[in-house]
Amino acid sequence: MPIRARVSPWRRHLEPTQNGNRHHSHRHLHRPLCRRRTHRRRTRPLRWSIFRDQPHPLAAHRHHRCVCNAAAKVTARGACEACQAMSDDNRDRERARKASNYKKNRERLLIKAEIYRANNKDKIRESHNAWRLKNKEALKKKHREYHAANKEKRNKRSKSHRLENLEKYNTKLAQYRLKHREKLRNQAREYYHDNKQKRAAYAAEYRKANKEKIQAYWRSPKGKTVMMNAMHRRRSRISKTSTVTSSEMLALKRKAKSCYYCGIKTKALTFDHIQPISKEGTHTLDNLIMACAPCNSQKSAKDPHIFARQVGLLLI
Repeated sequence: MPIRARVSPWRRHLEPTQNGNRHHSHRHLHRPLCRRRTHRRRTRPLRWSIFRDQPHPLAAHRHHRCVCNAAAKVTARGACEACQAMSDDNRDRERARKASNYKKNRERLLIKAEIYRANNKDKIRESHNAWRLKNKEALKKKHREYHAANKEKRNKRSKSHRLENLEKYNTKLAQYRLKHREKLRNQAREYYHDNKQKRAAYAAEYRKANKEKIQAYWRSPKGKTVMMNAMHRRRSRISKTSTVTSSEMLALKRKAKSCYYCGIKTKALTFDHIQPISKEGTHTLDNLIMACAPCNSQKSAKDPHIFARQVGLLLI
């Protein structure tokens, strides 16, 4: 190739299309091979290769220019199409390189990440919350699918975790129930009214399958306390006046020796309201007597005069 003379400065604007003009904007497209010059010149950040149809692999990425030197179309991931194609082709190699780099510098990267998290807690929390709000529906769908696919695994894991941290769970649950007592009661009432038949069928099946277990529970001190509390709640809910205290009821139980109706002497005496609470009776000491279990269950919610005639206490 013959050596071309250097173009004088006053001829640059006269011959813009000349191949030897190094100031021409498309010089690298017209000439496949650039001859190395000995004089000092401004170095370019990137050169084309020898072949015209094969640009440098990073040319599109650095200058965002395609092969024909026009502005490249930027994709959604912020790179031009040529760069994106190159990235997709070399994805596995890039992942392997990043994995090896992480293994080599794992301790340093972990320390760096821990320092960043400690210094940017609020920023990270805000970013996570914003991402969750943005992808709320997708996260719900993903969680439902995971729970449905791993139901047994999750139940087993949560059960073992509860058993290992039983005291912590009980304390946390008691605090939550105390804080949200009214809310939980309202939810229980709503569920009970909406699913009465379902709950009744489940309770009947459970009682039939665990008869001995239930009887043992009601005989235990805890079961008796639960029953007494339930009865007191029912009385206070139904009765308009409730003035009797627990100490007065215990004193009445100690004083009584026999059943009020049949006169049998027994220690297994129960409290009974002369005028039933369901028929506008009051939960007061004047309306309470001690009766044996058969008489109490036989009387139930009957009128006291009618029951007294049946038993033989009244002749009229």
